[in-house]
Amino acid sequence: MAYTPIQNCEVRQCPKQWDALQEPGMSGVRLCGRCQKHVYLCQTSKEAARHAQEGHCIAVPGWLLSPQDFPSEDERLQALSRQHGVPHIHLRDHELDPDVLRLVPPEVATRHWLIPVQRVGDSLIVAMRDPANSHAIDDMRFLTGCNIEVVVASPRDIEEALERVYPPTVVY
Repeated sequence: MAYTPIQNCEVRQCPKQWDALQEPGMSGVRLCGRCQKHVYLCQTSKEAARHAQEGHCIAVPGWLLSPQDFPSEDERLQALSRQHGVPHIHLRDHELDPDVLRLVPPEVATRHWLIPVQRVGDSLIVAMRDPANSHAIDDMRFLTGCNIEVVVASPRDIEEALERVYPPTVVY
């Protein structure tokens, strides 16, 4: 995937590219050797705005700045699936089992942007928007005691499923 040069950097016209940065072991974050700051990969304009407001250096896919080049949601999902070597699913097409959903507290699912999809034996299939988030996978393994198998789903699918299966509670 083509990324724009690093943005919001204190180094004017930063020449660095996302693919050339060091990987410090955190998903969606890389380290710039020039300014010694973390650079955050942003897949949405909302995410980019939040990180920019916090003063972070950011990298964004080229299509995010050039809407005419914007791939469809399905194209982005397929590319992410290929990139990480995991299957992709459309959560709208799946009936989610309440017993499986109870394995993961709403705050954990929301924090990690994931949805437990199915339990097969001692494995739990989890749909994530970021299949490389090893911290979330480790949390799920510890929390559930299951082996975790990851599938990728679009951020919109995850958000809709989170709202549908873990509705906000109203406190009076």
